Amino acid sequence: MVLQYSTQYTNKPAPFIFNVKATTPQNDSSIMLNCWLDSGATITCLPLSVITNLNLLPCDEIEVTGYGDQTAKRTRTYLLKLNILDVDYDVTVITSPRTYGLIGLDILNKWKLILDGRNLQFDIQ
Repeated sequence: MVLQYSTQYTNKPAPFIFNVKATTPQNDSSIMLNCWLDSGATITCLPLSVITNLNLLPCDEIEVTGYGDQTAKRTRTYLLKLNILDVDYDVTVITSPRTYGLIGLDILNKWKLILDGRNLQFDIQ
């Protein structure tokens, strides 16, 4: 599936997937969000507001470091289902202060992903 880059959240075009559905494993409550494809993230990150609105409880803690910050910190993880382009993924996520999600390598590595920056589009297979 070929999709276009977007400038909705950044001043430069970037690969975003719109209308990702996050669903709780407990009661099937769900929320829609937009996500940036982030090959620098080893784990998928969702806005804290998504976790709060779905009333998710933490399932574990892991150590993480952020871009440009080599100091490891412990953060809570949450289990949920993400529906991306009509495919369901059971994932463990962490939170982010952003208003959009970051789809990390935990999901990206399940795809054949072709980034065509010259034409501002990407292909997910």
